[in-house]
Amino acid sequence: MFVSGWTTDATRYIKIHTVGEARHSGIWSNSKYRLETSSTVFYVNEENVRIDGLQIHQTDATNNSRYGIRLAPASQSNYYLSNNIIRGNSATTGFFSHAIVTTSGYAGSFIYLWNNIIYNFTSNGTGAGINLGSNHTAYIYNNTINNCFQGIYHVSNVYAKNNIVQNTAGDSYSGLIDFAATSNYNISDDATSTSGANDKINQTVSFSSTVSGSENLHLQASDVSARGAGTNLGSDANLSFSTDIDGETRSGAWDIGADESNTSSLRSDVDGNLTSNTTDALLTLRNSIGLNMSATAWQASATTGDVNCNGSSNSTDALLILRYSIGLSMSGTSWCES
Repeated sequence: MFVSGWTTDATRYIKIHTVGEARHSGIWSNSKYRLETSSTVFYVNEENVRIDGLQIHQTDATNNSRYGIRLAPASQSNYYLSNNIIRGNSATTGFFSHAIVTTSGYAGSFIYLWNNIIYNFTSNGTGAGINLGSNHTAYIYNNTINNCFQGIYHVSNVYAKNNIVQNTAGDSYSGLIDFAATSNYNISDDATSTSGANDKINQTVSFSSTVSGSENLHLQASDVSARGAGTNLGSDANLSFSTDIDGETRSGAWDIGADESNTSSLRSDVDGNLTSNTTDALLTLRNSIGLNMSATAWQASATTGDVNCNGSSNSTDALLILRYSIGLSMSGTSWCES
């Protein structure tokens, strides 16, 4: 999609988004609106553009320099990219393909990136989740980047807060200049950081699933790296927001990354969606017979599914959850949830 030829300014801008019923829920879905192409998905030559809540898939397997979103302004620009899922083709033999890339900008240009989930831009050892050219000031907040050769690479003035970068072969955070001094609360899987006092290096974040084709980069209830480890940006002077990629409200000590876990305290809510239903019963049964749970929404913890509080989760718990989910009385059973 080529975006060009419009007359815009900072208050009269182009916004590209989708209606609510067609929007993803933080997990890639072929039943929701999506843009998939072997070419660059968005080539943005206009100066004031906002892209929000889309699924973007760059599918090319052989060519070089194919991008999810390429920002190539012809003058001073303002870009806002939020709540998107941007995925690449990790099997490509091409080079230098990135999820988000900018050409050199112009003085006074700004880029705002928040609540995006990015993955599979390995690009034969040359791809990056975010690759920013010079002459921009960029605010990069609460993004999750997984399985890219590099995480965030820049030659601009970048303020990075609350970002997760995992499963990189290159550097998680790098550039020709330092990250801005207030960058902080970022997670890497290697020794690189933005030099913030609360950055966390050499971390392994627990995602719901990293299985190829079934990626779910929501945080597991068992995660100890990103949950509650961020800073509240609700009153940030440069980029303030209060929800995550799912539209759920962030509160208390924010989670790092695009997802705010908001995990239920209910033992019966085994998939962490804040309700207990037949799906939870089936997941509990699956877990009890020893099947692999890595590609499911199972939120592993010491109490997940243990609704009779006997220290284990088994088929008895699955039957209790099923009974509860269809509205039967739990009186006289071993159900231990209030």
